[in-house]
Amino acid sequence: MRNSLSQEKEIMRVLRQKPFFSRNFSLKQLPGRNDSYRYTIIISKKTIKLATSRNLVKRRIRAIIIKYSDLIKKRDFVVSVRPSALLVRGKELEKELLILFNKGGLLTRKPWIQ
Repeated sequence: MRNSLSQEKEIMRVLRQKPFFSRNFSLKQLPGRNDSYRYTIIISKKTIKLATSRNLVKRRIRAIIIKYSDLIKKRDFVVSVRPSALLVRGKELEKELLILFNKGGLLTRKPWIQ
């Protein structure tokens, strides 16, 4: 993936930063060294047992990040998922993530959400 934050030492550098929380997610970020944003989504086996469920949540989050990619600042960030995120669907998930991104200062401007 083009915007993937994949090396362990880079992820650990971001994980040392101050977290921002929402009901189902936490966000940690660090000013990026690249010309675009990079991210990773962390869901542990302890959080969500089934791999198919973990992948479903990752796909949903990834789709939201790609949809609003033009609003995301050039930073490295990590989204950690809590178990209750599996129960949140569609617009609710999108709204919660965007509020979290805005709270963390990750967005260049506030998006319009219906």
